[in-house]
Amino acid sequence: MEGRYQSNKPMRKILQRRPFSPFYLAVLFTLILLGIDFCVTSLLRNPQQQIIYSDVVSPLIDVLACAALFIAAKQSFAQSRQLGIAWGLIAFSALVFALGDITWAILELGLSEPPFPSLADAFYLLYYPLVLAGVLLLPEKPATRGEQIKKVLDVGIVMFAALLGFWNFLMGPLFSSKADYPILQQVILLAYPVGDLVLLWALLRILYRRSDQQEENDVPAFLLAISFAVTIVADYIYTYQAFVGTYVSGGLVDISWRAGILLTSLAGIAQVTAIRSSKSSLAFLIRRARAITPYFPYVWLIAAFIILMRSSTYSMYMDFQSLSLAVGVIIGLVLPRQTRFLHNCEI
Repeated sequence: MEGRYQSNKPMRKILQRRPFSPFYLAVLFTLILLGIDFCVTSLLRNPQQQIIYSDVVSPLIDVLACAALFIAAKQSFAQSRQLGIAWGLIAFSALVFALGDITWAILELGLSEPPFPSLADAFYLLYYPLVLAGVLLLPEKPATRGEQIKKVLDVGIVMFAALLGFWNFLMGPLFSSKADYPILQQVILLAYPVGDLVLLWALLRILYRRSDQQEENDVPAFLLAISFAVTIVADYIYTYQAFVGTYVSGGLVDISWRAGILLTSLAGIAQVTAIRSSKSSLAFLIRRARAITPYFPYVWLIAAFIILMRSSTYSMYMDFQSLSLAVGVIIGLVLPRQTRFLHNCEI
């Protein structure tokens, strides 16, 4: 008996050193919730049932996310005022998104009125500047002049290439085809792609951000970046489907939005966990993500070239000369960045 007790002692010490974090329970809960969400949406064949399910579930998930983010903001104030304000703005962005979903549900289910365009769009569009403001306020280590220039060039390359793609495949065709629509509806339709570009800016800000925390404590911002990526994809699909008239409320696009807001709530829970503990086993994901960020400009340059080549066989909103000039601007941004990389000196 004594030998058995002694043999279990090391295991007991390990368990005491590494208590099970509530964050991992939240991850498990999120995965289960998304699995149930996907199964229910797939099993419901009646479109009206899908709409009712989506309009009821989405605000409930939004409320859970708001609670997690406001708790994260309150806890963050204990560390620093700036960090607390940053997470407070992110929490308010989730709140206005929730108000958009609630308004959408009231109009679609309660009043049987078309939810687009409506007051719901005002709430949805307010989400983008609020979340960007929160991300921009996240504390960052001071960078050297060379590091600042490199970051500006990298972000500029990605944003310009993304704008080129959005304009030719979505914003331009949308603008030209809806020219006879009321001006308010045109503005709202074009505002969503602009909002996605704002989200992309926030995502890049996180990836290129020099955190003032230990790498293990930067998991919350990393999860925010993933949630932004999911939301951008969902928004793009929605805008395209709305453009061609194939969007139906309650489908897979709605699941993507719910996945995005759940990831945002996970970021809030991770922030609370990071405040209470200084360790996270997800730090290796952050290291790998940051390891590939230097290659982003080249990927987006290739994407811009693909758009230019496709213009010879596919009708683009911009003509070949304008596209060539735009790609030339991107190359003009890549060259000084590559020069600094090769010579390892400040520009």
